[in-house]
Amino acid sequence: MDEGFLCKYLHKCPPGYFMCRNGDCILASKRCDSFNNCIDRSDELACFVSTTEEEDNEVILDQRAEAFNDQPNGATTSIFMLFFLLLVVVLVVLLIIWVTRRYPDTKSQLDLALKNFNQRLTRTRGTSSEAHILVPADDNNFFDNP
Repeated sequence: MDEGFLCKYLHKCPPGYFMCRNGDCILASKRCDSFNNCIDRSDELACFVSTTEEEDNEVILDQRAEAFNDQPNGATTSIFMLFFLLLVVVLVVLLIIWVTRRYPDTKSQLDLALKNFNQRLTRTRGTSSEAHILVPADDNNFFDNP
């Protein structure tokens, strides 16, 4: 094992210095100054003096919450996005149900419009207004750009 590694974590800081969790030493006056002087932010943890056991528990919970906040929140964001998309789908379905119940003849009017369109389309197929579409014979060149 690397002795430099062991020395870093087994040494004590000189008087007037604070040792961060990672073994770095900073001036004691820089502890609890609302600036993260330690890379691991350990100089800003548990900075207020607690007098009761309840307050001690709050300090521990605050430290755990801070450690939790340092983790990436990609999974949390994904869960919220899925929930939001599900909510949108449910709202759209409910809107469709509400419209069809509020206006019951909506479906029949749509069916009638489609039926009229199909009748007009069938009537014009036999007349001279029939459209002719040219399709290239070679399917291999369909997407080629000449």
